[in-house]
Amino acid sequence: MAQADLADPAVLDDLRRRMAAALDTCEHALTCAAEDLERVRSWVDGEQTPRWKRELQRREEEFQVARRAWLEAESEVRQAQRGRGGGRQSADEERVAMEKVRRRRDHAEAQVEACRRWSLRLRQDGEPLAHQCRGHRLGLADQGAAALARLGAMAAAVADYQRRAAGGPPPLGAP
Repeated sequence: MAQADLADPAVLDDLRRRMAAALDTCEHALTCAAEDLERVRSWVDGEQTPRWKRELQRREEEFQVARRAWLEAESEVRQAQRGRGGGRQSADEERVAMEKVRRRRDHAEAQVEACRRWSLRLRQDGEPLAHQCRGHRLGLADQGAAALARLGAMAAAVADYQRRAAGGPPPLGAP
């Protein structure tokens, strides 16, 4: 284990500066984590859910149009088979088109459901987690300020001791 020369107030000052920088970094990370959780929840609820609901409605309308076209084509095929003449032989093109639109609609339904699940999860887990991040940041700030003050006092005490040991004048306001 490395040892520090605590008789040198510069070492304590350097430790204090490094600790202050680390505390700032930690506080920033905790603040950003809480803000990121809130931003994602807002994005899911405010942008993605409405977007996918509109898309689902549009794709449902497309599916109904494709379904009606397939039903009409099926009807024409049955009429052609009963009439024993020309006409449509198959409604496969319409059925394939309808299935393609159905898959797109099902995808939009899955996206709406995913938005609902994420929104619920972000409210149930994300809000308490963001609250914890804010609480930890405040606790860290309080404890960090106290530790930095103690380090500053230690550095001042070491400097004062060194002055007295060297026979220098006491600092202003000292007894």
